Amino acid sequence: MHFQNNRSNQKIQESTSMKQLISIFAFIYLSTFSFSQQVGQIGSDFDNCEGTPAYGLFDYSQTAMLYLATELEGIGISSGNSITAIEFQFNSWDDGYVLDNQTIKISHVTESSIPSPSSPDYSELTISNTTTVVDEFDFRGKSSIHWEQFDFDTPFVWDGVSNILITWENRDGSWSGGYGWLEGRSIANRCHI
Repeated sequence: MHFQNNRSNQKIQESTSMKQLISIFAFIYLSTFSFSQQVGQIGSDFDNCEGTPAYGLFDYSQTAMLYLATELEGIGISSGNSITAIEFQFNSWDDGYVLDNQTIKISHVTESSIPSPSSPDYSELTISNTTTVVDEFDFRGKSSIHWEQFDFDTPFVWDGVSNILITWENRDGSWSGGYGWLEGRSIANRCHI
């Protein structure tokens, strides 16, 4: 997944997926110092996790991925940077498969793992500054392995010390096969479906 920052226009890629896999992603962000777009990648292993980011056989599904402050710093994001977009790497979707009414949110969290990764219950997490970064959008799948960028409606400003939790909510309300998955790498208790 890629994030874009409004202070330095930097793209950042990261590898992860769900069910003990974190999806590969890149952040696009603007740096306070360079005011130019940059790209960085977190992770490089490729597995797959069916059901991420949305499980097409449920009317509602949710995916969450937790990324550490050290991972964000490692790709050049610093305190006060505005993340303006994110990219995920998708695989094995039917061409034209549509998910309606999708939402992506980002929050600051204190914890470095999800205490109950088997359910979307965040009551044991210390969450702050939740921002709905992309609201009620439609996603159209492609059969090829590809990166898909999601430009934010509202930028997310990273505080420079917290870990972040990214959630993708599927409110499609239809039962349909043909959905694929996100590519990623195995990390225990850092994601859930």
